[in-house]
This record gives sequence, structure tokens and C-alpha cells, in this order.
Amino acid sequence: NTNRLLRLPGRLLREVVTQAAAQTWEPVAPMRFAHGKHATVTLRSGNVMVVGGNNTVGVATARVEIYNPTTDSWRTTAPLHQARYNMAAVLLRDGRVLVAGGTTNFTDLTTAITTALNTVEIYNAATNTWAAGPNIGIAGAAPVPGSTTAGRAGMNSCRPSGISTVPASGTFPRGVA
Repeated sequence: NTNRLLRLPGRLLREVVTQAAAQTWEPVAPMRFAHGKHATVTLRSGNVMVVGGNNTVGVATARVEIYNPTTDSWRTTAPLHQARYNMAAVLLRDGRVLVAGGTTNFTDLTTAITTALNTVEIYNAATNTWAAGPNIGIAGAAPVPGSTTAGRAGMNSCRPSGISTVPASGTFPRGVA
């Protein structure tokens, strides 16, 4: 059994999954909403959470969707409190999802910097809610404490936007997000 890779291209023209051994891509169910410059997190269940990003006209969105690779289906979940894109998202050891940094407007580099966020939101799947976390010191970039990855929050997230590993078994070894 090999891991699969879920690729969500910018503006979500097509969602595809690849079987690493076969080196082929296959289409999966379409998302409900467009997400570009979003963050992805593989959850403990093997599902993939797609957080925020921008919509088809480039406006930041607070929408959150979860892909289930077993049923090949998407569902929406509670939205972020703050629309954002180019943020980082990591799975915490306790299974919650931490989203940090990002920006609300990327018209140009100056605007992106001046609208950079130093806020953190934490998702609790048990209650389907987002709560404010401690702000990061510098808007747009900071280490993410307590994560299972060595990610950095903000304008440069810990993995390329739209790429998330989907384990074939549905679970990851301990300590891998």
C-alpha cells in the first residue's frame, strides 16, 4: 500500500490524486468552492482540510472544506473568523488544527505586507468551531509551537499550497502531520 498525494491546483481547475507507484493522476470529486493560495492539512483520520485562500476573483475567503479520500467527497465545515490566504496550517499533537499568519490582500507586495496578519485560529473538530489562539509576534511569519511539523506560519507556509499527503491506510505514523 502506497501513500497518495492530493494536488489542488491554484483556482481549483481540477482536483487529482496520484498513486506514487503508478505515477499517474486520477480525478477526484470537485470542491464546493474555489480556493487559491490556501493551506492544507492532513487530519489524523486521513481526511484533508483545505483552509481559506482566495476565490475566483482573488478575494480572501474564510471557507473551509474537508476531503474524504475514502468516499471521494467534500464537506464544508465552520469558516475561519478572519478571511486569509498565504497562511500556514498545521496539525497539532492533540488533533486540533492551527492556522496562523497570512494576508487579507495580495494586490501587490506592499499591500500584502501591510495587510499581513499576526493572528492565530485553532479548529476543534469535536465542536466544529474555530477559537482565537495567541497572536504571533510578527505579522506573517513565526514558528508554530506544539505542531507535529517544523512549519513556519505566514506568507511562506510549511508546504506548497494545495499539496497534502493522503495516507493509503488512513493513518500516519505518530509525529507525522
